[in-house]
Amino acid sequence: AQITPGPARTHTPTQPTQPALALTKRSTAKMLLLFASLPSWHVGQPAGLGISAHSPKGLHALRARPAVAVAPEMVTAAAAAEGRSLHELPERLRAVVGEDNVREGEKMRGARVGEANIRLLARPGTCLEAADVLSQCIASGATVVLQGANTGLTGGSLPRESVERTPESVLLNMRRLQRVRVIDQAHQVLCEAGVGIASLAKEMRLFKRESHSVLGSVFLNPTVAAGVAFGSGGTQLRKGPAYTERALYCRVDEDRRVLLVNELGLEGLPDGTVPYDSAEGKALLARVDAIFRGDGGELRTDAACVSPASDREYGARMARMDGDISRFNADTRGPAVNRCEGKVLILATVHDTYEPPQSKTTLWVSTDSAERAFELKRFLFGAQREAEARGDSSIFLPASIEYMNRDAVDAIDEAARLYILVIGLLGVDNPLLKPLFETKSAFERLPMMSAVPDTLLCAFNGLLPPPLPEGVRDACAAYDHHLLIDLGEYGGGEASALRQRLDDFAAAAAETVATPPVRIHEATSAGEAKTLSLFRFVAAAAFKVWCTGHGAKGLSLDYALPTDVGGVPPIPLTPVKRLRYSHFGCNVVHDDIALPSTFDEARIHAIKGEIKAGIENMGGRLPSEHGHGTEYEAPADTKRRWMEMDPTNSLNPGIGGLSPLPNYGDS
Repeated sequence: AQITPGPARTHTPTQPTQPALALTKRSTAKMLLLFASLPSWHVGQPAGLGISAHSPKGLHALRARPAVAVAPEMVTAAAAAEGRSLHELPERLRAVVGEDNVREGEKMRGARVGEANIRLLARPGTCLEAADVLSQCIASGATVVLQGANTGLTGGSLPRESVERTPESVLLNMRRLQRVRVIDQAHQVLCEAGVGIASLAKEMRLFKRESHSVLGSVFLNPTVAAGVAFGSGGTQLRKGPAYTERALYCRVDEDRRVLLVNELGLEGLPDGTVPYDSAEGKALLARVDAIFRGDGGELRTDAACVSPASDREYGARMARMDGDISRFNADTRGPAVNRCEGKVLILATVHDTYEPPQSKTTLWVSTDSAERAFELKRFLFGAQREAEARGDSSIFLPASIEYMNRDAVDAIDEAARLYILVIGLLGVDNPLLKPLFETKSAFERLPMMSAVPDTLLCAFNGLLPPPLPEGVRDACAAYDHHLLIDLGEYGGGEASALRQRLDDFAAAAAETVATPPVRIHEATSAGEAKTLSLFRFVAAAAFKVWCTGHGAKGLSLDYALPTDVGGVPPIPLTPVKRLRYSHFGCNVVHDDIALPSTFDEARIHAIKGEIKAGIENMGGRLPSEHGHGTEYEAPADTKRRWMEMDPTNSLNPGIGGLSPLPNYGDS
């Protein structure tokens, strides 16, 4: 990424400090790096990391998305009148983005769901090229599926094979749009749609600022725009999810015209909506490209702009614990780019940045029950409620609180030691990580090899030393519920006040029982803190490895419970293993359930339905942050919102249970 307060420049990443893992690493690391450098065993774009051993179809009448929603004979009259046709489209796109950035006949696999033959793939390199590609596709009668880093988990960023139709398809991959400009002395940042969240976080450190979002999949470097399109990333309580009301995007109107919508709120760049191919539209895109090249000096927010570039009330809402739901994919609030799931084409977004803490404390807190863990959170959040009551503007919230149950801790330790080792060695923002996972995924697609890598990972896992320090291992043996809490000190005594509350809670709980119901372990070094964080955030990948190694089928759910609900949704059977790990501060839960290998898809589908009903009876919403994609049917109001964004069904047809056909016709 290029970050420029004035003239653009390219930054060469420095090697991050490695965590202190007591391992014999060098030969292992060399072997893995060599493995990553081997040619990939696949045709075309590499696949993303698969992180579920089994992914059943969605709960309702979930139809797979076709590779395209318009067959050649269905080319629009406008396209025919202009002499444009789908078979001419590849050459038209090559004229826009260059020979090397248009591919035909690609095979691609989704991160968790779906595998398809991509008839046509285009990779624009600027906002202008992206808008041009979209316009050419629409004029030729094609629909467009949008993709960032192909790390989505519900099939939303990949065309899906469907009924016996053989239309053309266009996959618009935005990954080449990776430029960044800081705004108002780096208090905000302007990002092209393909910027990865790990890249952004690394580059913002040059300005002594923190970026807006941290996700569990940060080592796969998913894009900033995807975070906005799904509303994900709310683990950071002081920052909130990837939400912004300042964006530049394209939409297709009811007459199949491509419109350019500017809501960036930048000085000298007037907001408004214009036809993409008008003189005003072309001039706007040219100006945006010049900004990303570094022309024009320092960027400033327009004095008239009042639109926020983050959800600035998020932390306060979480602290109230009043029954609100923190975030969920069907939420219809906010401008179109937020939770659009690809029904508009995001070109660029503006995000707030944040002052880093002066110091940071990482704690592993173990409790004797899930109820006690929830009460600990309520007591801890009381510091923020009390600050609001006395009119103190300081934020007395942890940076983050993550949760793991015993099954999650056991499965991670039994299946993911190599993941923790490699990511710890290379660093979460190392560009070599994604090729490593892509190569593994490509190997799994070879005949009769789908289970071999994970089976070996599970079988040889025990040869590596345990990643957790001894004190934490002892706590994991004695307790069933664990919290990973990051406290930051920002100059107002926040960290010390929160730590005192934790100690007070633990002391009060210990007064009534013989065995202390709460145990607190403080990380003794930055390396240990990083290892504890990695342990939590490889949980999803560990589940896939564990299921494969133990011959189980996996069902993965993500849902949000009301902020005042601490219970566990019931499931209609005794599972082989149930990994519950969550973004505890905002009550967003990942529930990975290992089922017997004898269960067929119909039975798993029925189990999923019963669990979903239980979640909804508790006031929860599913899905919460992974998106509906082709796996979940969206509520009626969410469907209406998407249809208003994209009235002709030209973008990402078939998501959320919508019809895949033109103009949402019956299938």
